[in-house]
Amino acid sequence: MPAYPPEVIVVGYSKVPMSSAAYGNHGETFAISLVVDRASHVVLDADCTADTHVVREWLVQRLIGHRVDLDPTDILNELKSSYISPARGSMQQAVIDAWARYGRHLGHGDS
Repeated sequence: MPAYPPEVIVVGYSKVPMSSAAYGNHGETFAISLVVDRASHVVLDADCTADTHVVREWLVQRLIGHRVDLDPTDILNELKSSYISPARGSMQQAVIDAWARYGRHLGHGDS
């Protein structure tokens, strides 16, 4: 059996509203990329396609340290209460997609 690296990368996607600045720069897709520790399921690093450095860093700070094998409701609620933008729903959906994709990975299904 091959030895796997201690981390796995998980990417979540969503559609971006046309009213968002990210729509013009990144097309119709918002993505978050997570580096997840295989043993603890904890997000070690993250990035996203948000249009500004401030938003990217803000989101990364909220994602690092969370377990992707647990419910993401706390993160989603924080985004709802603290991120005021037309792209908030896209950001939330990308989180949901990444968490679901990781859950399928744990179940050994195709992600």
